[in-house]
This record gives sequence, structure tokens and C-alpha cells, in this order.
Amino acid sequence: MIRPIMAVVIATAIILFVWQYAAFIDRIRPEPIQIVEVEAQGRYDVRVVCTFDCQGNDFGLPAIKVQFRDRILIERKDLVPASQVVTIEGVPDVKQGLNDFHVQVTPVEDADSGTADGGAFSLEPQKQTSAASIARAVRVEILHEGHLIASELIWSNSSGPFGELVKIQVEKDGHRH
Repeated sequence: MIRPIMAVVIATAIILFVWQYAAFIDRIRPEPIQIVEVEAQGRYDVRVVCTFDCQGNDFGLPAIKVQFRDRILIERKDLVPASQVVTIEGVPDVKQGLNDFHVQVTPVEDADSGTADGGAFSLEPQKQTSAASIARAVRVEILHEGHLIASELIWSNSSGPFGELVKIQVEKDGHRH
């Protein structure tokens, strides 16, 4: 007879303890922080320029891909020649504060030299540097109302696709400081 009464008393004590603990935690828990995003004013464009030819490949990787706020702004699979400017006009949802753009590129690959361009420029073909050993660069520019406000350079020494997260800070007046 005592065992069932003790089991009920212990179970009640455990339930009361857990209930009191939950009430205590609710009282000391800080209020959640509300993040308010303010829309940046004006028109924003993104320009991407590569120092090498890029093209999508058989594995589904794009020549150039730019993502912003989980939205794909551009995804080109066709051949994009070196130094061709790829412009994305009217980028939506730019906010005041930090904005992250994910840029991914896929260089053109050639089995013989590492890339299709045959190496660095030289007047003497014998002295050309293998393109596989040349650092590659991608310039990402952010424009506000047609004026350059941010420019980032992405470098890669390795062959194959590469990408990076480009972060820009947009102030209240639409400029980067």
C-alpha cells in the first residue's frame, strides 16, 4: 500500500518541479530581438566581369551564377568571353545594412592546357605561361542609380569552378561607406 502512495507522491513532485522550472525559465528568458529591415531607396544593378572565358559544363555548373537573398538573379550556361560585362539590372530587395551576393563562375577547361586560352599573353608562344598556373579574377560591382558604390575582386589560383560570398554595406543614402 505504501509503494503506490510513494509512486504518486514522487510523480507529483517531479511534475511540480518541472512545471516550476519551466515557469522560472520563462521569466528570465530575454525578449527575442526583432530585426527590422529597411528597403534601400533607388535602383541597384550588379555587374560581373571575368579575366577568363567561362562556360557551363556537363555537370550542371553554370558559366556565371549570382544569387541574392536565396533568389537566383542570373544563371548563364553559354560561353561568356573574358572581359565581357554581364549586367543584372534592377536587383530587387536590397536593404539598408549588409547585403550578401553569392557569385559562382566556371572557367572553360581544356584537357591540354587547363583552359581554352592557351596561357598568359606573350609575344613569343614558347614563353607563354600555362593558364592552369595563372590566378583568375572576377570583379563584382554594385551600382546605385548607375554609380559604382561597391566593387569586390574574387581571386582563385586553382582550376575548376569557384565562387565567393560578396558582402556590401548599404547606408541610408544608398551608398557604401
